Amino acid sequence: MTAGQGPAHIRLRAAVQRVGGCALPAMLRATLWPLLLLLACGGALLGAGLDATSAGHPGPQGLKDSPHTAPGRGWCSTWGPSHFSTFDGYLYDFSGTCNYVFAATCTPSVASFSVQLRRGPGGDISRIIVELGAAMVTVQSGEVSVKDVGVVALPYSSNGLQVTPYGQSTRLVARQLEMELEVLWGPGAHLLVLVEDKHRGRLCGLCGNFDGERTNEFLSEDGKLLEPHKFAALQKLDDPSEICAFEAIPRPPPRDEHAAACARLLRLVGPECALPREPFVRSCQADLAACARPGARDCACATLSEYSRQCSRAGQRVRSWRGPGLCGKCGRGLTGRSPLLPDGGALTAVYDKAGYSHSETSLTAVIYASRRDEIVISQDEVITNRGEAKWLPYVTRNITVFRQTSTHLQVVTSFGLELVVQLRPVFQVYVTVGARFRGQTSGLCGNFNGDTTDDLTSSMGLPEGTAALFVDSWRAGNCPAALERETDPCSMSQLNKVCAETHCSVLVKKGTVFEQCHAAVDPKPFYKRCVYQACNYEETFPHICAALGAYAHACASRGVLLRGWRASVDNCTIPCSGNQTFSDDGQACGRTCLSLSAPEAECHASAVPVDGCICPEGTFLDHRGECVPRTQCPCLLDGHKLLLADQSATVNGAFCTCARGRLSCPARPLTLLASCSAPKTFQTCSQSSENKFGAACAPTCQMLATGLPCVPTKCEPGCVCPDGLYEDAEGRCVRPERCPCEFGGASYPPGAQLHADCKACTCTGGKWTCRQGTHCASTCTLYGEGHVVTFDGRRFVFDGSCEYVLATDGCGAKDSQPTFKILTENVVCGKSGVTCSRAIKLRVGGLAIELADRNYTVRGREPGVAFRVAAGSPHLLLEVALGRSYNLTLVWNKRMALLLRVERAQQDALCGLCGNSNGNMRDDLETRGGYVAASELQAVDSWRESPLCADARPAAEPCSLNAFRRAWAERKCAIINSQTFAACHGKVYRMPYYEACVRDACGCDSGGDCECLCDAVAAYAQACLDKGVCVDWRAPDFCPVYCDFYNSHTRAGGQYQYTQEANCSWHYQPCLCPGRPQGVPGTNMEGCYNCSRDQYFDHEQGACVPCAPPPATPPPGTATPSSNRPSPAPTEPTRTPSTLATATAASSHTAPSGGYPGALSTTTKATISTTATGHTGTQATTQPTATSLSLATSSTARPTAHTTTLTREPTPDRNAG
Repeated sequence: MTAGQGPAHIRLRAAVQRVGGCALPAMLRATLWPLLLLLACGGALLGAGLDATSAGHPGPQGLKDSPHTAPGRGWCSTWGPSHFSTFDGYLYDFSGTCNYVFAATCTPSVASFSVQLRRGPGGDISRIIVELGAAMVTVQSGEVSVKDVGVVALPYSSNGLQVTPYGQSTRLVARQLEMELEVLWGPGAHLLVLVEDKHRGRLCGLCGNFDGERTNEFLSEDGKLLEPHKFAALQKLDDPSEICAFEAIPRPPPRDEHAAACARLLRLVGPECALPREPFVRSCQADLAACARPGARDCACATLSEYSRQCSRAGQRVRSWRGPGLCGKCGRGLTGRSPLLPDGGALTAVYDKAGYSHSETSLTAVIYASRRDEIVISQDEVITNRGEAKWLPYVTRNITVFRQTSTHLQVVTSFGLELVVQLRPVFQVYVTVGARFRGQTSGLCGNFNGDTTDDLTSSMGLPEGTAALFVDSWRAGNCPAALERETDPCSMSQLNKVCAETHCSVLVKKGTVFEQCHAAVDPKPFYKRCVYQACNYEETFPHICAALGAYAHACASRGVLLRGWRASVDNCTIPCSGNQTFSDDGQACGRTCLSLSAPEAECHASAVPVDGCICPEGTFLDHRGECVPRTQCPCLLDGHKLLLADQSATVNGAFCTCARGRLSCPARPLTLLASCSAPKTFQTCSQSSENKFGAACAPTCQMLATGLPCVPTKCEPGCVCPDGLYEDAEGRCVRPERCPCEFGGASYPPGAQLHADCKACTCTGGKWTCRQGTHCASTCTLYGEGHVVTFDGRRFVFDGSCEYVLATDGCGAKDSQPTFKILTENVVCGKSGVTCSRAIKLRVGGLAIELADRNYTVRGREPGVAFRVAAGSPHLLLEVALGRSYNLTLVWNKRMALLLRVERAQQDALCGLCGNSNGNMRDDLETRGGYVAASELQAVDSWRESPLCADARPAAEPCSLNAFRRAWAERKCAIINSQTFAACHGKVYRMPYYEACVRDACGCDSGGDCECLCDAVAAYAQACLDKGVCVDWRAPDFCPVYCDFYNSHTRAGGQYQYTQEANCSWHYQPCLCPGRPQGVPGTNMEGCYNCSRDQYFDHEQGACVPCAPPPATPPPGTATPSSNRPSPAPTEPTRTPSTLATATAASSHTAPSGGYPGALSTTTKATISTTATGHTGTQATTQPTATSLSLATSSTARPTAHTTTLTREPTPDRNAG
């Protein structure tokens, strides 16, 4: 999800998607696979009033040592669905949904206040009112409003009133001349009021009179002692326009069966707490008895929390009692934020096989599950709650499910979550959440924090590199792992490919109905998904229409309604029955008979318009699916019974007639046998009534990391660990604190440490705990025929023969003059017209460095700027330090590829083709004028250095122009998908690199075709190396690097000459320190080196030094491939070095006296040089010196009136790639 001013929209389906930031896997192999989509922590201030029941705890205890009467302060609280603790410490239960006086002053002798409370039908607090004289504060739907001010943002402070966030709660403090009042509310329907001692004996309401005696809390006005539920009913205070009627019925006392369990739980919270436990035991018993899963410990969390709070306020010691399996803390990214989904709610998607191939999977159901509900909407239009079938419309406490049109169902809630379920042609779900969910979600739909770079954050707390691993971590059931897309389904049949491209091309063609939305929504990603889905699924046209509909839905979310798009394409029209007509913006309200008799069930607008069949104006859809006049509409009664038009019946004791649509009233059992290794036991589907789903919810460490209860959909027999133990990735039963962590397809033991994306992380209890590093570098990549990967990860391709700004600063509103500017110039490199990056220019004040034609040139000077050039084979490395502001690193392969890293002291604004490096790829197409362009070409053109250049063209499709090269290109690029790169497949998603490789290999048709191919594969290898995976992929017959040449040749007089004094020190390495590539200081890259494999050249020491050993504890070498995923076949050790092996130190290596293949560490010396040039492949010296390897510093001397060219003798740099 991405943060914005409005709600976030997410679309769910089986193919790879990114709409509103929710990315889903391309292929899901599981037979039945529930996946966690959206999770928000805790309960919520939501709901509406219905009826009331109550229960009291027998036997008020004496007041001795009650913490509620501590000197100077008194407090009263409520928690859970019905529990209360008065100022005098008496605990009782009362359930009512009217407005009640919680605590108020009842005598005029002291400063007056009133705190009022209203609960929803589910027990959550739906409204709080605090009256302080003429001031009034209202808390409702998660918002705080002040009388005469309106809704206020927190923290808020005015006239002695402060409202501030307080951990996961919110605190109101009123300090006025004669009074100090504190009100605290938060998760678990918790409300606390603290008052001064001067109010003693002068209060009233549900909190009692605060006179120090528990025995007289419930006195009526005539002095009679009432039962708690009858006294509580007298505290009702109706709103001016309501009469809230209910019958106060005492709840039966809780059963004793949960007494022992509750006593154990309370001892776990505060074993040394001296407060009487018995009242809290009874509250806990009531919680467990009323739970949707009777006896489930999580249902007692509110009472356990209250007991912990009261013990703490009494100065008693409590333990850190929360943990896995018992009231776990909020998930990563949710700590300290307001709760949103009530009762621990979560949204889950279920995928199933849809065809013969592994890739043909489809969304089959969506589930909203909480401690109270488990609503399942399946693709066959069956709606159930906890296994019981429901009719539409279905209305529960705070959720309504109804049919919006013939093809769409809608789910609306009172807590800000909306689902639009598309039934045809392909089952899809669109999820919308309000802006208040920002930063408080997790799961497949992301965290909605405005940072697109961490959308693939796993349940264990680290962003994964591939969608399949990310999806695996959010499995909500014990099911097989996902399979990544191995091949492009369109490559299996040229006929299918042409058919798919032909029908999907309407998305990108000019003159179609879709063109009117091109400026609002880029059609190219939707076109690509359309082609993929058309080739992947046997039922081609339904998936083509679904893909086109997804684009239409995205346009509608941007306010562009594509009317008539279905009629403009083949096979996408929707037939209507029962006299209904098709509408592009349909709704049930005012078009169905049910919306007349039950408008609260069907009159809800959709956040995004939906299409489908509805009745014409003036007619209404009846129970038979026919459009009829209003006079023929039946009426809906309780229990989904219908009363036909003009018929009468007795309803709730009244004689009613149906007139014009409104009432007028004066598993599947299995017997499989199996053996399980101890301590596991085998569970069948009919073994236990308490576990009717068998092993479908077998506890695993992966599920424990999600922090959610399992949501089974069918029974699965299998082996299950004993209670309290969880199955780890190796199939062993372990305690929760011994659960391993997973990342990149590997399993790490508890205590393991790793560094990922500038974070230092430790495995603790199955989840990663990370510490963000400082001064983290941002990386942008330019390679091939115009492929750009921005700092924030956005990819695009462009063809343009001009000089463009790749990156610069000074882009903010307060900035004027840029500190640096990096330019790239493209030239045509093939008959197909594609362009390749050939020249790179860096400008820093008066200093200019140009990389072109395998050479580099330095001109001018700039005080305070230090740089170093290391020009080896096959790369040139340029490092530039701009004072304390920036460190720039440019790695150029002397042809088409450039890797740019920028490390900033502060988060100054960046801009250019590489984007702004703010973590959000959605605004990476920012133009020179500062606005976000509607298309990639518009953004590219804005960064031209010369206004005389022609506009950039849409990227060509080289494999279509050069069809004869496709087979060769796909065969050669297949190395990216092969076992050679298997160790990296879990760290860096390979398909974009494979597709770019095929594209470039097809495009370089007039020489240099192998260079294009090798550069594309090298781009993926470098991305793998950046993630700590060193891959030895080159071979003598595939993209070789000839380092041995420099063992027998030296350069003299501008020519290489063979020497008899050959040595064998120069050799190729895929990286420095293959055993631990991330331990190398600076930039690690492949190249020709003359230090041994377990050494690297240290510039300060001027010698080869041992590679850094792995950290002592715990060794990352203990990481093992996760058995949840298919393990790749091992490659030869010399071809794919393990990134987790421990490096062996060796003695320093002395530099040879022979030549070096152009590895330079250059210095612009002192006062005479304003221009320097170095040929990166043709210079050498006879003897290396340590002093010549220092950073180059541009001259601070006064410039001369002329330009002098200095030809420098380079010195070897053994760390030049």
